[in-house]
Amino acid sequence: MSDEPLNNAAVEYLRAGIRFANLVQRDEFTSGALTDDFVFEDRRSGFNYGVADASAYAEIGKSVFDVGSGRPIWSIPEVIAVRDQRIAATALVIDYGNDMYTDMIACVRFDPQLQRLQRRVLFDIDAREAAIAEVDRMHAEIEAGDA
Repeated sequence: MSDEPLNNAAVEYLRAGIRFANLVQRDEFTSGALTDDFVFEDRRSGFNYGVADASAYAEIGKSVFDVGSGRPIWSIPEVIAVRDQRIAATALVIDYGNDMYTDMIACVRFDPQLQRLQRRVLFDIDAREAAIAEVDRMHAEIEAGDA
């Protein structure tokens, strides 16, 4: 096991996206950074958003502003896994203010040009093995020419 921090282009893109998300207002969330074939899947236990396409995902992003103080702050405290440059699994925290927060694992895959998000899958924060299996599956799809 290496002491090198996990990093790739996908992680850098996510960090830039989080910096942007922490500056925008609710109505500025759009599907512009998503591919036409974007798929979102929420596999967390309890309440979750299910499966969504790009337009529905933009509405999910806007709904985060309706919780807590109305000014959510996103952060990535840990990178869990990376595959090539397009795929990453990170811990993700949304701090809603008023002592309310949600933590989860977000697995993502970007398009071949590393310009837009193609897939995002959420897991409970303690589902590390499932998240790592998902990034491996995403990577296998790329290797097979399916993504």
